Amino acid sequence: MKNKLILALLLCPSLPINTFQLSNPILKAADNAGIFNDPVYRILTVRKTIKEFVSGKLIWKGAQCNLSIVDDQAVVLPATLHVVIKRPEALFGATFIIVSPDHEHLFDIVAPSEQAAVTLFVQDSNKKSLLARYEHVDYHAVPTGTYVLHPITGNRLPIFVSDYTLEGFDTRVTKAHLAIPAHDIKDFAFARKHNLDIKMVVTSPDEGKPSNPQIDKHTGQLLAPYTGEFEDSIIINSGFINGAITGAADKIIASLQASHIGSEYHEHVLYSLQGKLYSVSDLQAIEVTLHQEHKNLSQSQKDALSVAMIQVQSDFLGLVEHFLASAKETKELMIELIEESCKLRKNNDCYLLHWAHLKNTEPERIVFKRDIRTFNIFVKFCSDLVDFLSDFASSCPRALENLRNLKK
Repeated sequence: MKNKLILALLLCPSLPINTFQLSNPILKAADNAGIFNDPVYRILTVRKTIKEFVSGKLIWKGAQCNLSIVDDQAVVLPATLHVVIKRPEALFGATFIIVSPDHEHLFDIVAPSEQAAVTLFVQDSNKKSLLARYEHVDYHAVPTGTYVLHPITGNRLPIFVSDYTLEGFDTRVTKAHLAIPAHDIKDFAFARKHNLDIKMVVTSPDEGKPSNPQIDKHTGQLLAPYTGEFEDSIIINSGFINGAITGAADKIIASLQASHIGSEYHEHVLYSLQGKLYSVSDLQAIEVTLHQEHKNLSQSQKDALSVAMIQVQSDFLGLVEHFLASAKETKELMIELIEESCKLRKNNDCYLLHWAHLKNTEPERIVFKRDIRTFNIFVKFCSDLVDFLSDFASSCPRALENLRNLKK
């Protein structure tokens, strides 16, 4: 409730004047019934996040820690592995760790028995351009023969060398990724391929939601990663943080600090290009200027822009993943609302329209990365999405009034 109150203070005045009222009767009825009180709060939050992401004002918040490393005889090695944790509240779900082939101290954490295999993997990786490594994800990996100790439980988590996490914010910062497969699409695919543990630690309190965890009734195994979490989710299988998800991340960070192995971590989400950091809107401006001046870029410059684009796509999809999972529960209604919003705004070339009509067999991530290939198109898409979310929220006066009442 405290977090929601703070956000209510930030969000309520933030709707622009030039919004359009959607007339959909289902939307009106649901708002009058108070059904959209929480969804509108989430919509305003996502809207604010997207705007900050594009402008370079978004601050990535998580945790950081140094992980101890042991060999297969449980002997502690001199080296440690520094990681940033994207979701501290899901830390009990970590079951393995990925290290990039270009990690500066990679061979300090590789067992003698795996040195040859890791060397071949690194050599093969070095033959590829960075862009090629980003574009061709096959979940190939080699084990280091060593383990990190889970910072809370002390359990041994196997270490693998792989390229599949390159585009992620955490890997870009530390060249390492603490994998939580039950709640991450790529980690889940990797775990399934390599027969690794998948431990669900976040679930929904509402058994009737279509976006609830998909669990095999016979085996009890998770059939797909559960990414539809929000404030009302609950933490399970996580010891002292079991229960409401609110405040769980803070408890984990406090525990890491008490053990003197970690702390809170925050950093602006910016992108490196030729040694400088830029926001998404900066990269769009650079792209437009290059096009207008008909500059002939070298292949390495083109590749650098493409790499930055892939990083932006990955970060954006991670930011809106929970919202998309929730939106799928009312897909037909969302399509109608998007169509009405675009019609009112006379925005017939809106990519959001195309995205809304994707078939369920088409993964959003794959289609999005295929279609959104320039910063100009991406920023236009974000602008269209922000406009739609503004129209949606402004068309739910009861939900907005509920948020305003939280301020009193």
